[in-house]
Amino acid sequence: MKTLLLKRKWEFIMYTIASCFFIISDLLIMGVSSWVMDALEKGSMELFITRIIYGVVIVCVGAGLYLASRFLRIGYMRNVLLDIRKEAFRTVLQMTPKQFAKVSKENYVSRLTNDVNLIEEKFFVSLLNLISGGGMYLVGILIIAVQEPLLAGGILTVSAVCYILCKLFLARTEKLQEAVSEGNETLTLNMSNTFNGLEIIKLGNMEEKFLEKNKKEISRAEARKQAFNNYSEIQQNVLIFVGYFVMAAVIFYLGHRIGAGLGLGVAVFLFQLSTQIVFRIMDALPLVNVMRSSIKIYDKLTHLEVAQEETKCEPFVFKEHITLNQVSFGYEGRTLLDKACITLEKGKKYLIKGASGAGKSTLLKMLELLNEDYAGTIEVDGVDYRTIDERDFNDKVAVIDQDIFLFEDTIRNNISLYKSVEESCMTQAIGAAGLESVIQGLEEGLDTLLLENGKNLSGGQRQRIAIARAIAKEAEILFVDEGTASLNEALGREIEKVFLSLPQTVVAISHRYYEGVSEGYDYVLKLQAGRLICYDVADYFEGVSVC
Repeated sequence: MKTLLLKRKWEFIMYTIASCFFIISDLLIMGVSSWVMDALEKGSMELFITRIIYGVVIVCVGAGLYLASRFLRIGYMRNVLLDIRKEAFRTVLQMTPKQFAKVSKENYVSRLTNDVNLIEEKFFVSLLNLISGGGMYLVGILIIAVQEPLLAGGILTVSAVCYILCKLFLARTEKLQEAVSEGNETLTLNMSNTFNGLEIIKLGNMEEKFLEKNKKEISRAEARKQAFNNYSEIQQNVLIFVGYFVMAAVIFYLGHRIGAGLGLGVAVFLFQLSTQIVFRIMDALPLVNVMRSSIKIYDKLTHLEVAQEETKCEPFVFKEHITLNQVSFGYEGRTLLDKACITLEKGKKYLIKGASGAGKSTLLKMLELLNEDYAGTIEVDGVDYRTIDERDFNDKVAVIDQDIFLFEDTIRNNISLYKSVEESCMTQAIGAAGLESVIQGLEEGLDTLLLENGKNLSGGQRQRIAIARAIAKEAEILFVDEGTASLNEALGREIEKVFLSLPQTVVAISHRYYEGVSEGYDYVLKLQAGRLICYDVADYFEGVSVC
């Protein structure tokens, strides 16, 4: 956080100076009060009225300083918060798919919204009060030390005691702040799941059940916020109690000094200054704990483990075959793969079949280099999958899921993924994916802008763009996970034909059977009770194993 704050040194200096404008404003107002009291002590009405007039002018100056402080600070705060969002977002994008999958994507959304808002609300408000409070404390102590050294020494002693008290509160403050962050993540995840399944909830008449569930999550999140706020209030109230005790002692001391000849105006000024610095420091000390807990939230946003293992340095070279050797995988006592041994040949088409929950997607994720928690080995032309550089692997494979990801940009950029693609290659990709008629029917052609996730396209058109993307990428392997599940029978059949017409190696999961089309696969991989059996497609329905 320190590096981020000092990234714009001059802006930070201006922020610090602007935060100190409150000190000047408060000193001016205190000076006016003591000035007026001095006039009353002298018994001059003319002097009293003159100083009241000057006082009004000084108060207006103080108000101007307050507004100037806000304008000078707000730009710096905005820039730092923008940097935090960028850094947090960059951290997520640098993660490997395996690292990203450790938590739900809704957790990342919560971190980029709720946690950044938490930093804005807690850290910067605390920083402002800490700078102005600390500045007032230092200036006030120096002024008091010149006038009344004994009083300054007493305030310094009490301040040291209060600092020790705040240190005792620190660990609990950090824990409660982290609990608020976790509660926000859980709430965001729960609400997202509810919205994603709203149609099923309505069809099942489960609105009241999910309403009650969401109310409980909201209550938990609010309870955590309340616990943090209450604990912060306890810290401040303890210190405020000490502050009132100190102020009583200051009144007693100054009363004694007035009796010894101290002027009323000076005594009023010293009392106000003592009040300001005591209560400012009482307010500021707990803010140190709040800022430290906010820094922990910042660290969670930006210091995730993103470095890849040093052993992942082998290039992905696929010339002949990918081999599974004694591959086993399971979880929670359930076996999905049991010593699977199989060979995938380059250029062949493989269809993965199996009952729901049999492990089809798990097998595909292993082949996609997204799951390495298996026993045994997967090798590509003799090179262990676990040693392959993930970026190189990702450059040479393509994935088509049931839910196609399209972004708000042109069709061209959605196909090329912002890479340089020769026009001949783009034309070939569009033709192979069956997109010519779609592109020709659009006024802007390839430069047509897509709406959010391609809402201005049909399901089949979106799938064809995904296929064109894979072809334009010149991927060596195409992984398809239920690529036609959301399409009707006729459209699904046409898309399946496109998959099978490609020269790339295709490994696909599909629960559908398109008569006369599905026979175009070379092999069927059947997953059943942990066993992976390879069938020639012609023999699949006869149950004859070929590998």
